[in-house]
Amino acid sequence: YIKIVQAFERNHNGGECMRTCLNERERYNIEYALKAGQTVQQIAATLERAQSCIYAEIKRGTIEQLNSDLTVRKEYCADVAQRRHKEKCQSRGVGLKIGNDIQLATYLENKILNNGFSPYAAMQSAKKDGYNVPFGLSTLYNYIRGGVFEKLNKKHLSRRRKHNVHMRQAKKKYNKNVLSIEQRDRDINKRQEFGHWEIDTVVGRQGTTTCLLVLTERKTRYELIRKMSHKSAECTAAELDRLEKEYGDKFKRIFKTVTSDNGCEFFGGGIVNKSIYGGERFKMYYCHPYRSNERGSNELQNRFIRRFIKKGIDIAGVSKKRVKEVQDYINSYPRKLFDGLSAADMLAHETGFI
Repeated sequence: YIKIVQAFERNHNGGECMRTCLNERERYNIEYALKAGQTVQQIAATLERAQSCIYAEIKRGTIEQLNSDLTVRKEYCADVAQRRHKEKCQSRGVGLKIGNDIQLATYLENKILNNGFSPYAAMQSAKKDGYNVPFGLSTLYNYIRGGVFEKLNKKHLSRRRKHNVHMRQAKKKYNKNVLSIEQRDRDINKRQEFGHWEIDTVVGRQGTTTCLLVLTERKTRYELIRKMSHKSAECTAAELDRLEKEYGDKFKRIFKTVTSDNGCEFFGGGIVNKSIYGGERFKMYYCHPYRSNERGSNELQNRFIRRFIKKGIDIAGVSKKRVKEVQDYINSYPRKLFDGLSAADMLAHETGFI
């Protein structure tokens, strides 16, 4: 590991820095162009660099020179700019950041490789566990790209995927006896109040019946996952009955509204939303057909589940203990959305609930 770090230092900090920095040849071109009377705009166009980059470089390399009449003039010197650049690179090098801290490097590598954490989540987890992390996220990405972590490569860099959303025309109308998401209070969209959930099911291999009931709280992203023997309204109602008994008097404060898709497991002629104590459990709203983005939190959380329970697996073979482990992993995952806090941390702020 130490040899890899030393090689990274030589490649990126001992001489030239990252590819985004100007090199020595470009600095001499800037000096020559300025003496020839070219403008910053012309120099930037010639070197194919941003004008702000050229301005910053001129500022870095500008020195004062004495004229023959002892007056002072300011001019750009490529040699001075190159020397200052090298000094800055060496002062911020790897040796002063991750250096020989093999324990920290091993921790980050294991979190990313074995626990499926993003680089950001791995860093936040390290800080939470008491490690001194003397560098930022961009530096960690540079370490991974530069080969500091032997087992990690570019495929482990967390990137958001862009999805093209194709809206399909609705082929069925709402049941007149249920509430549309259009009737839901618009303040719920602001995610400022705890107690508004999204519900969905995650199915297993085609031809099997066992599935997972998934509930996601919109404000904290707290996740509840329950294993069901069938994807049916009766099983959904039975599982919600258990939750209602589990939370008792707190249930109404925890579950104020629930938003679902138009799956048959959420209708059942009203049995899903029928409280064991009589009346409604909560206000239940239904999304538009083919609009999964109206339950965006739910859908994103399902990706976490698929890391451990792949498509094509018979969920009947997944133990309830394993389902609980997946739930705990999701709830303890550090999130950039919450400045490194997890859903469980956010829930802890909602005192008196769970």
